[in-house]
Amino acid sequence: MAPRSKNMDPSAKPVWNRRWFRITSVIVIVFALILTALPFVISGVMKSWLLENVADNVAIENIDFNPFTGTIAVYGLDVRIDDKPVISDSLVYLDISLTALFKKSITIESATIDKLEINIEQTADGKIRIGSLMIDPGKAPDKKVKEEIGKEVAWWLDLEKITVNESVVNYTGPQLTTSLFLDSVSLQNLSTKPGDQSAKLNLKARLNKSDISATITLDQLTPEIRAGGNISIQKINLNEFAGLTTDLLDRLAGLIDLSGKFSVSVSQNSDIDASYAGNTLINSIDVSSKDFTLAGTELNWDGNLSFKTQSVSSRKIIKFDGKLNANELALDLAKQNLSIQQQEISLNPQLSLQITDEATGLSGTTNVQASGTLIKDTAKNLTLLTIKNLDVNDVQAESLQQVKISSITIKKTGLIQRQDSKQPAITIGETIFTDLNYDRNELAIQNVAMSKLTGSLVREKNGSIDISNDLQTSDKVNIKAGTKKGPETRETQTSTEKASSNKFFGIKIAEFSVRDNSKIQFTDKTVSPVFTSTLDINTLKITDINSSKPDQAIAINLDGKLNNYATLAVNGSVKPFKKQPDVDLKIKLNNLNMVALSPYVISSTGYLIHAGQLNLDSAILINNGRIDAKNTFFMKKLSMDEADTTIARENAGSIGMPLDKALDMLRDRNDNIKLEIPIKGKLDEIKIGTAQILNTVLKKATTVGMKTYLIYAFQPYGALIMVGQAVGKQAGKINLEPVIYEAGDSDLTRKQKKYLGKLGKVMQDRPKIDVQICAYTTIADLSLKKDSAKEKGSDELSQRQIDKSFKLGSERQKTIKDYLISKFKINNGRLILCEPEYDDRKDARPRVELFI
Repeated sequence: MAPRSKNMDPSAKPVWNRRWFRITSVIVIVFALILTALPFVISGVMKSWLLENVADNVAIENIDFNPFTGTIAVYGLDVRIDDKPVISDSLVYLDISLTALFKKSITIESATIDKLEINIEQTADGKIRIGSLMIDPGKAPDKKVKEEIGKEVAWWLDLEKITVNESVVNYTGPQLTTSLFLDSVSLQNLSTKPGDQSAKLNLKARLNKSDISATITLDQLTPEIRAGGNISIQKINLNEFAGLTTDLLDRLAGLIDLSGKFSVSVSQNSDIDASYAGNTLINSIDVSSKDFTLAGTELNWDGNLSFKTQSVSSRKIIKFDGKLNANELALDLAKQNLSIQQQEISLNPQLSLQITDEATGLSGTTNVQASGTLIKDTAKNLTLLTIKNLDVNDVQAESLQQVKISSITIKKTGLIQRQDSKQPAITIGETIFTDLNYDRNELAIQNVAMSKLTGSLVREKNGSIDISNDLQTSDKVNIKAGTKKGPETRETQTSTEKASSNKFFGIKIAEFSVRDNSKIQFTDKTVSPVFTSTLDINTLKITDINSSKPDQAIAINLDGKLNNYATLAVNGSVKPFKKQPDVDLKIKLNNLNMVALSPYVISSTGYLIHAGQLNLDSAILINNGRIDAKNTFFMKKLSMDEADTTIARENAGSIGMPLDKALDMLRDRNDNIKLEIPIKGKLDEIKIGTAQILNTVLKKATTVGMKTYLIYAFQPYGALIMVGQAVGKQAGKINLEPVIYEAGDSDLTRKQKKYLGKLGKVMQDRPKIDVQICAYTTIADLSLKKDSAKEKGSDELSQRQIDKSFKLGSERQKTIKDYLISKFKINNGRLILCEPEYDDRKDARPRVELFI
């Protein structure tokens, strides 16, 4: 046996019997038991909380927890609500930094959630249900909750990385049901500590069938929120959100593609500053309500949008800076019976819209380009307006009440086209507006220039003008549609009338011009045959238009041609905005072919114009509702044929002779006719139209003109001229002053030759005039002869007395005819001799009557 060590204590116990070992062993065993039981405890607590607050059924397959590394993993998590899986076979993994707990900070170094399904339900009263948790957004928190919220947070949360995979968020509301599928979501470096940070969110998801991807950087979470990043959304179907707009719209459809960068910040005062820069595309848009329908193949925005709120002033600021393109837009307005179609339109706005509780303001600039504009009246199937190209250049708006436009160019405009018509009633090759200035109650335009204007105006058989009739009918339809609104419409109209009476809207145009081969064709179906005339406009200039100054004269200058050859010039001024408009115009028309006027002449006179040219000089003055016009008509080589016997006879009776004969009285040696026709009186008592003017010229003025001319030509003998007063065989002729003879004489005295010289001059100047020479003998002629006394007791002339009376009358007629032929070279055929007659009246004088 070996000897004991010298230093060995015989009373020493084994280590397993020592107290410290036993205490340590117990602690280790207890800690081991805790570690073993902790997953079950966590599982139980987790199940209990989920069942109490969220789920109806919870199952957990396994939980792993490592307190030394701070990791926990939940496997096979299955959560059901109403027997529907919310989380199915999901993995939840957390990696928590335990050392951070000593710094009052919870740091999750890593977290993973797979196959999570969250159902959110919103009730009709606005409450939100997540599982069994009910949230009422409309209910204000109580005082204690507010106090708790206001307290400073002593603990911070740092999330280094969290990942969510293959999860879904389902939303069900009264008007919308949708699902957001989260394919993968990762969030890194998020902290609730105040100050700057660099948190980053990567998202790949699907909203129903729409692909969503985003990369978002969170620069600050507290005390302000600052974030930004890139976002892409492909093919969002607006029809899936139509339920949200059922109160306003009957239909909402379209596909949205969005791709761009955004940023957003929320201050401590809850002021929002958000911006977006990128492209937004809407395809196959279709929006409709009971009042309108809007459809389009493509609407594309490429540029910047920003939105700001200012809580102090309650101001909202929206800014646009980019380019907006739209293709094949169609807008139908049901109540107005209007359809507006736009093939293409492009804008590049730089606008700022400011909205406050009191007003809305707009400022900025833009340009507009458009093509293929079409506006139709659907009630009448009438095309009101077509525009091939529109270019609006440099629009500058200081506010909604102050807008300036540098120029507007419109190419190939069409106005008013019926369905059965091949061409619009009016076409304009190009219209240019320059320097437009809208200022609340006035629109001022420096210049409006039109070129290649072509118009076609048709006067229908009922007397209405084609265009005005179409527009009036359209207005009646709109008025009827408006009256269906009842009291609301009447109230609106009343307020509008009051507004217009208080603030008159004025239009000011410095110069309006039409040029470059412009023409207007007029067709009148009220006469037969149909009348057609064309006005070719070389230049038309109207200056100083100002509806706000009714006493300011508007200058008019027109230079053109009628029916290719007749020149037309109109110069003067008008005051159309006065209560009773004023006119001061001079009109000069040369070389108008009068054959074109036959339709009007036939209906009023019964004669057809075979040939002739018309010159017109007119000075028209209208003031205070009265007209004073001086018109000079000069007709060259006018030739007329009887076309309607009944009308011609009626007119012959009214003027005393056939019209063609009456006109012959006015022809000069060059076969021309000149007439002065004044028009005076109240406008509302005078009919002024083509037919009325021609009727006046060819009938009343002809009669007056003949009489005036002859009185002047036969001075001082003209006072005895009687137009249309002859009777019997000479009815319908002009009765000149007779040549008076002394009883028994047949030779011409000096005085008689002087008078016949007047007639000879008239016949020279008026080669169409024929004169009848008719002698009348009396008892005075017979009483001078010894054998001429009547037999006692007899009232009848003897045959010898009759023969001598006939012979004396014939000698007097022949003397006058021979004098006119020899002295004035009058053609023999123009001097027609009558059969001499005996006038048995006691006061009758020997004479020779002259009839034209």
